[in-house]
Amino acid sequence: MGVYTGQVKAPTSNPHGMGYLISKKDGSLYEGYWKDGKQHEFGRQIFLNGTVYLGKYFDSTWSGNGKLTMANGEKYTGKFRNNMYNGKGTLIKSNGSMVVGIFKNGTLTQALNQ
Repeated sequence: MGVYTGQVKAPTSNPHGMGYLISKKDGSLYEGYWKDGKQHEFGRQIFLNGTVYLGKYFDSTWSGNGKLTMANGEKYTGKFRNNMYNGKGTLIKSNGSMVVGIFKNGTLTQALNQ
């Protein structure tokens, strides 16, 4: 897991409520809400390469509305499911071009702004 600081649920001592985790796996910092040991509702995750996710979580995955700002300058704002773009969203590429569309499993399936 890593180093966790925050509220816990008795008697399990699982993270539950507001808390912070420095991941042992990838060094990322998560700050946000937990439910029964899993990232839940709203949080922010900052990765060592500078990528930042801010948004909804369910069962420790990006799920619902969120914003992902990648280290290469790309930005996606919209719906997520299972840590991928899923649903309507806006992708601003590092070259400044913008695509508004419907995404499925991280892939644009229908452009809406053309």
